[in-house]
Amino acid sequence: LVGDNCTTALTCTGVCNYIENIGIKPKSGVFSLIDAIKFNGNANGEVDSNVDNVHIAYMRNALTICGRNVLVKNCGFSHCQIGVDYQLSINDARGLQVENCRFHGIGEEADLNWFENSYGIRIENNAGSHLIVRNNLSDQSGHFLYGYASNALIENNYIESYAKTPIVITSNEQISPLNNGAIIIRGNYIK
Repeated sequence: LVGDNCTTALTCTGVCNYIENIGIKPKSGVFSLIDAIKFNGNANGEVDSNVDNVHIAYMRNALTICGRNVLVKNCGFSHCQIGVDYQLSINDARGLQVENCRFHGIGEEADLNWFENSYGIRIENNAGSHLIVRNNLSDQSGHFLYGYASNALIENNYIESYAKTPIVITSNEQISPLNNGAIIIRGNYIK
């Protein structure tokens, strides 16, 4: 339980990030402008990060991650504005893998226009060498996946999106080369 006056529940700035088997939600039990877990600092651009069996509810951003290669698996994100926010500079980003996670009501409590401003997974610049998103469940949410990727495999996800395009992979003119890899989307159930 996180006190309502906090801005970030857990901040990691070291050279190794491995977080597992924890749950985070506001003490008040209602949506709060708190970032649950942040991987930041210069060191994080050069390390691998793993998040396993983490459950976060009623937060602004559940995971804000900088990391060379990031694996997020077996997690639950409920009533947050953003589930997984992958942020690295264009030159640093290497890869993101999100598997077996549940995104529920993403953005629902955040604001009246939650469907306009909410993301299950948002990639700030470029997932670089690989993006793997598979075996996830997303319901009562805005965008499931939104961002940049050079190579991507998006498969076997159950996606229910009320008002926004569920999957948006876009290009970024600042990225060189532009998105010229393989984008594979298969076996998804989109409702």
